[in-house]
Amino acid sequence: MQERIDSLETQIQAKDIELDKFRSISLLNVRVTHKQYGTGIVIAQKENTIKVRFPEGLEKSFIIHTKFPARPTFEDDEQVVEAFTEYDRLTREIQGLKKLLEIEKAKVQTTIL
Repeated sequence: MQERIDSLETQIQAKDIELDKFRSISLLNVRVTHKQYGTGIVIAQKENTIKVRFPEGLEKSFIIHTKFPARPTFEDDEQVVEAFTEYDRLTREIQGLKKLLEIEKAKVQTTIL
């Protein structure tokens, strides 16, 4: 069982290192274009969610991911969306591995008792 725990911890660490290159991507103050709202500026970002201010003070939030096509576009749209889609994939994998790790640790605790 300890081998399984060690393996999961190693996998989590490896995925977390991969994720580091995406954590530093900042879209703040980047100009975007949206079909419905026009041109706007990114005013906030948390992980792969951005808040954009459009003309007349209208603010909207969007998730940057290939599965959400109703989002604004960027100058380097394909690269930006690809990076944030990968960020989301890695984050979900890490969450899944952490759940498995909790289950394995709980099994060890049950065995000890």
